[in-house]
Amino acid sequence: MDSTSPEVISQVERVLEQKLSSTVTQDYTNAGGIESIVQILNGVDRGTERTILDSLEIQDPELAEEIKKRMFVFEDIVNVDDRSIQRIIRDIDNGDLQLALKVASEEVRDAVFRNMSKRMSETFKEEMEFMGPVRLRDVEEAQTRIVGTIRRLEEADDRKRLENHHHYGGSESESELNGERAEGSEAEMLQARVDEETQRLTAEMLEDAKEFAEKQVREASEEAERLLQEAREQIDSWWQEQRQQDEHLTEALRSQGFQQGFEEGKVQAELDLQVQIEEMMKEARGVLEEAYVAKDQIIQEAEPFLVDLACGIAEKVIDKQLSVEPEHTLELIRQNLSRKREQGMITLCVAPDQFSFVQAAREELALAIDSQAELQILPDATMPE
Repeated sequence: MDSTSPEVISQVERVLEQKLSSTVTQDYTNAGGIESIVQILNGVDRGTERTILDSLEIQDPELAEEIKKRMFVFEDIVNVDDRSIQRIIRDIDNGDLQLALKVASEEVRDAVFRNMSKRMSETFKEEMEFMGPVRLRDVEEAQTRIVGTIRRLEEADDRKRLENHHHYGGSESESELNGERAEGSEAEMLQARVDEETQRLTAEMLEDAKEFAEKQVREASEEAERLLQEAREQIDSWWQEQRQQDEHLTEALRSQGFQQGFEEGKVQAELDLQVQIEEMMKEARGVLEEAYVAKDQIIQEAEPFLVDLACGIAEKVIDKQLSVEPEHTLELIRQNLSRKREQGMITLCVAPDQFSFVQAAREELALAIDSQAELQILPDATMPE
């Protein structure tokens, strides 16, 4: 029975490890949809991306195929128009482009080289030859950085088109002003729905965390009880074997006439057996205590993770809404300026990528402050986007 305790503990550890690992395989699409998965995969290196997609193809082929359709990978550059490729070449690091093209297909290389000058393409090809063998991990990281630059350029183009639309929109008629008021009201309603949805998601996730923790506690308790029962059965079996051995020993001693020695041996054997039984019961109780400790640890680790996840989802929902409807940002600024009753200069600091958009609306925002104050808009790199 000396090997019983490590085996029992190992069984408990395996069960708890399986229960904890199962939380990773739960359906992720409820947390933020396929778009959230696509955003995450676009931010990791190609090796990690390939590993995740291979796993998804086994567990959910349809989901894996849908994700692939929505992802932009480096090889998709062949589908980009020449003018955009030329802009991409100007904005990315030459070293990254050389690494990315090192193992790229001929089709991808042709798409890049035909948008370079003859001299530049020849220089690129010579430098790539001098690079020699490169690590696949370095190539994948370079491709990931290039894809990130392409996505930032796409987002910048979207913002620029939106700014031009507002800047050249012309004078506002009465109907346009009424439309803006309606849009402001609609934006407030939309923000209220976003807040309500965020609270609902947070409550649901906390409830899921509670149910998950309770389930883990229940399963851990059941598993510990089962292991304890197995330990008791092993003790009973050992006890029966020991009794049979004692009976054989008793018969042998009796037949040899060593009655006194037999009695002493029997008493000693029973004492030794009692000590071993107590040790085994102590080990079994220790296994059960470890199971309860593991249960508490699961609860403590699950709750902050799900709270952070819920808060992260709320932040992304709000940030996404402000990106889709930047007019809502102006409305928030206008409301805050209308509460100011200061004289002199009022300075408004905005993120650099929002500066052009807010500056274009300066006159409109100035109407919201006291006539004796002047509005100054400055870009501030420390401001969050």
